[in-house]
Amino acid sequence: EGEVRVVVAYHNFSACSCEISVATFHPRPLNREVLRDLFSYPFGQCGLRRIHSVVKVTNAKSLELTAKLGLKVEGYVKHWYPDCDGIFHGMMREDCKWL
Repeated sequence: EGEVRVVVAYHNFSACSCEISVATFHPRPLNREVLRDLFSYPFGQCGLRRIHSVVKVTNAKSLELTAKLGLKVEGYVKHWYPDCDGIFHGMMREDCKWL
């Protein structure tokens, strides 16, 4: 229908991982096809072993979305953001249920 529903940025690449940032513009932005494509790029096309994301501890909607995507909490990062801490999430390729 020509509307932007989700924007995904892959950044901070290393030999085996990258960071992923997701912005949604629709109440129901993600379906199975979008999720397959979202994870196929880092795990399939780039051949990475893991992805990660850091979310503000104060951003409840992003924390909920990150959990729904299947990323697991790996730790807390003090002063990651100027105004609060971050929660570090990660996912290994073999744990991705969307591929």
